[in-house]
Amino acid sequence: MTRKKKLVLLSSAALAIVAAAAMYGPITRMMAFKTPRYETGAAFKGADSCKRCHRAVYDEWRASGSARATQDPYMHLVLARQPYLPNRMMLGEPCYACHGPKALDEGISCEVCHGINDRDDVMEVHRRKYALNLDLIRRPDACAACHEAIHPLTNDPIITTFAEWKSSQAARQGVGCVDCHMKRDATGHVYHGGGSRRVDPSVYRDDVEVKNLKYGRAGFTIEIENKITGHYLPTGGPEPALLMELALTDKDGRTLHAFEAAFQRKSRPVMSFPGHTVSDNRLRDGETRTLEFQVPTGLVDEPASVLVTLRFLDIDFVDLGDIKKARGPSPKFYEKRFALPGSAEPGEPATDTTTAALLRSRGP
Repeated sequence: MTRKKKLVLLSSAALAIVAAAAMYGPITRMMAFKTPRYETGAAFKGADSCKRCHRAVYDEWRASGSARATQDPYMHLVLARQPYLPNRMMLGEPCYACHGPKALDEGISCEVCHGINDRDDVMEVHRRKYALNLDLIRRPDACAACHEAIHPLTNDPIITTFAEWKSSQAARQGVGCVDCHMKRDATGHVYHGGGSRRVDPSVYRDDVEVKNLKYGRAGFTIEIENKITGHYLPTGGPEPALLMELALTDKDGRTLHAFEAAFQRKSRPVMSFPGHTVSDNRLRDGETRTLEFQVPTGLVDEPASVLVTLRFLDIDFVDLGDIKKARGPSPKFYEKRFALPGSAEPGEPATDTTTAALLRSRGP
């Protein structure tokens, strides 16, 4: 072998080693991303096996978004987009790893978090496994396995809820995930998460507040507050958007002009997953944000009130947050009317910021 050929071979080998080293991180992250988040090695008996003794908890779970996780329309949209069966099979692993076993089709059921019932003696399983798992699943990092994900190639976030919690007011106060999402109240077990925006968005009614509308002839400002102290609103991946709709109405309730604002994270796709974060204007935990709107001239009537509604939208991340391409409108979960100065409309009075009002407040 000539010296030149030896140098070529050595150079090729060196390049291969460098390339392998460079790809080690992404490949490792890809394999970790595909690892099932639930216990494996035994067949699930299903939630019905727990229902006999835990009927109330079963009913609460059955009505939740967790019970529908394997039917998540966003997950199936990502899988259906793949042109070849091997792609769908490969991408299905990380999806079902967190959305629950595909064969069982029960979503995030009892055994996913508490452990598989792998014995006929249920009480023995309780003593050996379920009781020991309680302390583990109460820890926020147990939730991180599925509520935190980064793209294996770009390192950009796909799901950010755990990272949001780590820097939140709730974390600083020692309040964990289950303290809010699994607590009990007078009506029973409060059991909701990101999927609640599709199942029952009304659970968010007390988590957000629109207030302090200040109205002037040229425009108005208004505040929106995320009262959740543990994560952003909305949280999770880039598909949910919080849509704020405002209608400037006359004394008969007819809309004179409409405004809207969307709070969302936009991402560009890489390998069929959100790969590059383009923008993120979501409401941080506990944040109050002031929005400004310009009132157009030449309205056909005098405005009497501003009606504000909030709803969630699901938007395919390949559409880069285009709310016009949302997959159907969700029901509104929040509504508030502000009566403008000088009108007899019912509702919370707005602050008058017209020049005349300011002169009146200052006196001669």
